[in-house]
Amino acid sequence: MSDYIYICPACRTHNDQSANNCIRCGHWMLSTTYPPIIVKKKSSAAKIIGIVAICFGGIVIFGTLLVVVFLSTFDGSSSTNGDTRAAVSQSGKK
Repeated sequence: MSDYIYICPACRTHNDQSANNCIRCGHWMLSTTYPPIIVKKKSSAAKIIGIVAICFGGIVIFGTLLVVVFLSTFDGSSSTNGDTRAAVSQSGKK
């Protein structure tokens, strides 16, 4: 297994390190005029860390939204409906 990927300069296709020609457009990968871009492959550990980081970030954002929604709907009264203010204002009238 090779540790590098060759990216074709013509079509940007990822090719194996052992490829002489691009698998998509046929560009000569050993050309000195237009050489391929050589990129080191990511290890599987780096991919797993990236996935875990994305999941953790999603959980943090979701939790923050839940807290914001909860706090915006909580008004501090023990009543579960919104009729308390109307009842108080009606009881003061004669």
